[in-house]
Amino acid sequence: MTKIRDFFTKLGGQLKSSLTRFPETLAVAYLLAILWIILNNIDQYSPTYESSSAYDQLLKVILMLAIALPYTAVIKLLTEYYLKGNLFRILGDSIVLISVIIGSILLPDKLVEREILLIVILIALGYLGFIIMPYLLKRISFPIYVLKIATTFFITILYSLVLYLGTISIVFALEQLFDLNVSYTLYTDIWIFIAGFFSVTFFLGNVPAKDALFDLTNYTKIYRYLFTIIIIPLLGIFTVILYAYFVKILIGGELPKGVIASLVLWYGLISGVILFFVQPLLESNLIARWFRRLYPFALMIPVGMMFYSLYLRIAQYGITPPRYYSVLAGIWILGTLVYTIAHKKFIPQMLVLYGMILLFISAVGPLDAYKMTMRDQSSRFTKLLTTVDMLDEDGMIKPNSSLSEDEQKEVLSYIHYAEDIECLTLLKPVPKHYSYKTTKEILGFEDDFSYDYSSREYYYYSYYFDASSIIDITGYDRMTCLRNDDNAPSQYSSSIDNTTNTLSIYQDDVLLIDVDLKEWESKLEKYKQSDKSIATQDAYLVAENEQVRLKLFLDYYEYTYNTATDTYEDPTYRFYMFIGDK
Repeated sequence: MTKIRDFFTKLGGQLKSSLTRFPETLAVAYLLAILWIILNNIDQYSPTYESSSAYDQLLKVILMLAIALPYTAVIKLLTEYYLKGNLFRILGDSIVLISVIIGSILLPDKLVEREILLIVILIALGYLGFIIMPYLLKRISFPIYVLKIATTFFITILYSLVLYLGTISIVFALEQLFDLNVSYTLYTDIWIFIAGFFSVTFFLGNVPAKDALFDLTNYTKIYRYLFTIIIIPLLGIFTVILYAYFVKILIGGELPKGVIASLVLWYGLISGVILFFVQPLLESNLIARWFRRLYPFALMIPVGMMFYSLYLRIAQYGITPPRYYSVLAGIWILGTLVYTIAHKKFIPQMLVLYGMILLFISAVGPLDAYKMTMRDQSSRFTKLLTTVDMLDEDGMIKPNSSLSEDEQKEVLSYIHYAEDIECLTLLKPVPKHYSYKTTKEILGFEDDFSYDYSSREYYYYSYYFDASSIIDITGYDRMTCLRNDDNAPSQYSSSIDNTTNTLSIYQDDVLLIDVDLKEWESKLEKYKQSDKSIATQDAYLVAENEQVRLKLFLDYYEYTYNTATDTYEDPTYRFYMFIGDK
């Protein structure tokens, strides 16, 4: 009992320390968790759901809070270690608050690939800043401090996981034993609550205090054995394999395989991390000392081969974001090796700062991944257009209808790639008004090799059944499910005419009735335009002929309307059909 009491006493002290030391960070974490739970419980298919605008705005606020979370902790450590006084802390917190507000307003509802990557990198930079901040001006023990932070992180995950599993076990037992109707979102809500309230508080409560000192006694045997007895020998074996492959290349005179770049990339990144962590062991551990002395030289040839392999791919196919980040990671690896060889007094913080600078450059400014990609793609595209005589004297695209099919495909491949990564506006010299419909006008030929999204409108309708859904079935004596996404045998089958949008219903393969869906769709379309949930009175239609009367109740119905051909493509539906004989 004494040990249990001591454990909870210590835990309470850690939580209290967290609240005292990082109040702004915890406020952001708690607010983030609350808003995330609210978002998780918004049912977009419920009849009470009014509009997606509130949902989108809430999501944007959550994203901005997720970015702000590590930076509030960075500001706290900055003012704790270097900039004394509350003035700097208030100023820093105000900048974060203003950034959250502005970001929540300016962030687009639909994020494209490069914007998502920017958010991820900003969050990563915040956490790296949080780790390095206490040791910006300290040269010793930084790797040991990082190991302490990593240990705290893994312990936090373990405690949180145990707490979560225990809590949901209690909820499950109550649900099963007392016949409770528990929402399926509750289990996710519990995890969000534990992560936002307990995990962040516990983790920050275990962040070392300003006066905490670290030396080799804090370098646990687990990490020491992991790095020196397991990982370093494995890296040595992998190095031998790579050199054997390079000898094979030299003897055979063949070009390196594309996979070599990925293999050396991960190998080099892991090696750089190990060089960072074994720095404190150099004086006391022979394996770490020899690794530090020889390995940077041994890694130079594999890294050179990696750059050569990347060069071949880029020379042949151009720069893409994945290749850009492969080169960037290679630059970090090469810089780490050069720095390790050139400086006997190794400062581990330099590796982290170097990586942070490269990450920042890759996401912000003229050298970011997507600008560099599109700059290279534009240069290649311009050369191709010159070759096929599609550039005028002013450098603008001129139509050329005499191109072969292969030449057309090659021209369009640049446009399609730019569309895929949502950077068409950055592809020069494509005019800003370019679209699928204007392809022939601008290029001189149709785009027959891609899907015309511009002339297609996607529609999806669904009705959410709950306690408020009351259906009048007077006059109908049987019911079935009518769907075209299931091949299960049924007495009733159906199909939709893509031109007239007529639903034909069959009984035992004999036509029973044709139902015109256009009028119903016009009724449903107002919900698509307003983002409101479908009302019960609009969720069904009634049809009849001399043989039968039907009531079709909507479960879901989706299709693509082609405005160019006035046809309904790929309809998928599931209706509940109530049947009454005449």
